[in-house]
Amino acid sequence: MGITGIGMNYYYNSISAYPCNKNRAGQLCPQNQDTAPQEQTGLQTWYGGKRLEEWASEDPKYTDAKTGCSWYVRDGKHPYMIGEDAVKFKKMCQEQGEPWLKKFAEMTGIIQYPDDDSAAYVGTNGTVIISKDGSGRFVDTSSLSYDMIMDLLKNPSIS
Repeated sequence: MGITGIGMNYYYNSISAYPCNKNRAGQLCPQNQDTAPQEQTGLQTWYGGKRLEEWASEDPKYTDAKTGCSWYVRDGKHPYMIGEDAVKFKKMCQEQGEPWLKKFAEMTGIIQYPDDDSAAYVGTNGTVIISKDGSGRFVDTSSLSYDMIMDLLKNPSIS
């Protein structure tokens, strides 16, 4: 049994094997091969009453130049990956011995390294920047979209 999508915000996702269970947020329902329709395989990831595959046609698409894998951003804040790209990405991470979720967060900009001494962690309610000495700062970025946050972190400071 496999999940057909990779998403970064599990709080909002409703995962179900059957469309009739899509309103049961956070429940995993294993598929019974005797009673399940033939076209349903594994688990389906639902968000806002639709499968991620359906949202992908409406959401902005981004492609990583290094891996060639594409991902989408739902509601301007929640990156996710579906289909063959998700399978290819997880397989690539396994071959390299890297945790796929951390690699996905780095690839989509959820975890960034602005310089050698700090790391930025982008969440739905804000961004935390932590330096190697352990000091950190929280910035409320809840009203900013994914693109705005990525642009904010790309622009170097002017000294």
